Amino acid sequence: MSNLEKHDATRGNKRVSRILLKIVLRSIPLVPAPDLFYELISELKSSKNTIDGKIEEANESLKQTSMLINEIEQILTERSKKLAVLREEVEKYSQLAEVEELQARAIVKQLEQAVSRGQARERWVSFIINLIAGTILFIFGIFASPFLTKLIGG
Repeated sequence: MSNLEKHDATRGNKRVSRILLKIVLRSIPLVPAPDLFYELISELKSSKNTIDGKIEEANESLKQTSMLINEIEQILTERSKKLAVLREEVEKYSQLAEVEELQARAIVKQLEQAVSRGQARERWVSFIINLIAGTILFIFGIFASPFLTKLIGG
């Protein structure tokens, strides 16, 4: 049975029930205005249908809201996991940077000490070499001066 046939059957059943209700209300002799009661009953039924519809809409809305909250919760869970991983990486790299900074400082300090020790030693070595070279030239000059004076003509 299609939706259209169901709808028509439902409308027909409602119509039959309305007619039967009017007949019953008119057949009761003590009821003064059967049409008023009929209108009251049909108004109550329609308000019930309206309330039921609103309840169904609210229920659907709550279901959709619940689904959206679940999706948002999943997204937030994924993002918090990614954030935790990133925090761990940042912590690891900051510790690595601290270690490397300390190592670099130690290496620089060692180089500075080696260079400063070497500077004093180099100065003394240079001084001694210059003294020896000067002494050799002085002695060579003493021995070479008589030969050079004869060559020059003196």
